[in-house]
Amino acid sequence: MVVYLDESQDPQHFVLAAVAAPDLLTLQNIVGDMRSAARRWHIPVPEFHESTLYRASPRLLTRSLELLAVVPRRKGRRPAPRGNVHLLVAYYAKTPAEQRQHALSMPRLLAVYRAAFEAILWAIPPDVTEVVAVCDEFQQGRTLAATLQTLHAGRFTGSVRFGNSEQDKPLQLADLVAGTVRRSLAGDPNEGRMGIITPIMFHMGAITVRE
Repeated sequence: MVVYLDESQDPQHFVLAAVAAPDLLTLQNIVGDMRSAARRWHIPVPEFHESTLYRASPRLLTRSLELLAVVPRRKGRRPAPRGNVHLLVAYYAKTPAEQRQHALSMPRLLAVYRAAFEAILWAIPPDVTEVVAVCDEFQQGRTLAATLQTLHAGRFTGSVRFGNSEQDKPLQLADLVAGTVRRSLAGDPNEGRMGIITPIMFHMGAITVRE
């Protein structure tokens, strides 16, 4: 199994979202379908980022989530939820003191990220034995590399590494999911897109992290 993870936060919540599939090609093909949709609509998109599409191309954001969650219509077949792609999400509700800040302090962010990563690992079905995890890099994120690898090795063979969304394109899918979930948790009145990805949501749960 391959798992791509990205985080998103606002004053109320921190969200870590994972997109999991049996192989890399499955996720690369979805990104390819999204690029085809952008070209068809003549929308230049260097990368698919939820925050950018939400403001500039909401129609393409909706279509991208549909392509992630649903097998495209084929001749003689109705669209159906993807059976080989699963979403796993862990989120943290910030304390009142943390909500007064724009973002978590770096030490706190690292602690919350670690806890969310561990929660996602435990949500992966027990019959999965090998997991290759790729986390979207962020400031000081690589300082967690050894810790995340230790957590991973406690359950799976495989590896954990940090990457960037330009080279590791499935990270763009995780970005779309993380932003969509975060907006839904915030009660965004324009956010009806959560319903698109719900059919492939394998796990979504809150975490607590000691201060």
